[in-house]
Amino acid sequence: MEQEWVQQWGTILMVLAALIACIYIYFNASVREGLETAIDKKRETSGAKGSESTSIDNPTQYLDILKNDVNTMKHSLNITNNRTDYENIIIYLDDLMHYSMLKLVSTNKLNKDDPLPIVEKLNKYHQSIAALNELMSWLDKK
Repeated sequence: MEQEWVQQWGTILMVLAALIACIYIYFNASVREGLETAIDKKRETSGAKGSESTSIDNPTQYLDILKNDVNTMKHSLNITNNRTDYENIIIYLDDLMHYSMLKLVSTNKLNKDDPLPIVEKLNKYHQSIAALNELMSWLDKK
């Protein structure tokens, strides 16, 4: 029984690590030498130069770039075919946060003079859970 649990968590963590790696690669692949981003590159190829290329000076062009980036990511994630997997990842991460909070509370002795370290960790878990809930709500709308 325990071995199955460990194997399931191992699989979940591997899927999560792969997802994080894909997201990391996606965002960091857009950075070139000289710290130019994909948005800067698109601006260069579209002919925008100087102050005209900033989002404040040319909001229409910036909006087009953002729309393109969102559509690219939307197609790469393929929510329609992978919805159940994404929902399960969020559910298991939510469970992991709750179990981690319980483990933190049950295995650490609270320092009466300075309870802040444990409370800060609990707050970080709580923020993560709130983010996961928001992500699930967003995913349900798609």
